[in-house]
Amino acid sequence: MRKSNPQGYANLLNRVMESSEEMGEQVDPHFQNLKKTVTLKGIESLGDRELHEIVAMFQKAVDLYQQNATLLKKAQPPVQVLGRHKQLVSSYQTYAQDCELMLKSIDEKNIPSMPISLVRPNRLKIRTWTQFPKRLIGLWHSSCAKWG
Repeated sequence: MRKSNPQGYANLLNRVMESSEEMGEQVDPHFQNLKKTVTLKGIESLGDRELHEIVAMFQKAVDLYQQNATLLKKAQPPVQVLGRHKQLVSSYQTYAQDCELMLKSIDEKNIPSMPISLVRPNRLKIRTWTQFPKRLIGLWHSSCAKWG
């Protein structure tokens, strides 16, 4: 069995959380615009170009989140944080899957038939795309303080 490298693990977590937070900050304005438009005017009021831009940004975010989930799953944490790591991996995978479901619910070619209820990340009840990575960062700062 390969030994874990606590510093390497901490660096990996830092990279994953920073990239998630940066992506959340980039995609959140598009998410808020979509949410506001759906609530006030209906999805039909979005133009093709605007909707395509939102979908492209969501796809970029989903790709990054899935890549990060894979990195986390392959990580070798120190034994002291193994339980927390498994919780982190599970939560991050759920978030990535929910974001993908939300993306898939946006049908650019058939807007009137879109299931609007899926336009929000459902299980986690996240209001913004930046909220979840910030929660994870807080969890890890408190966990790492115990073993670092």
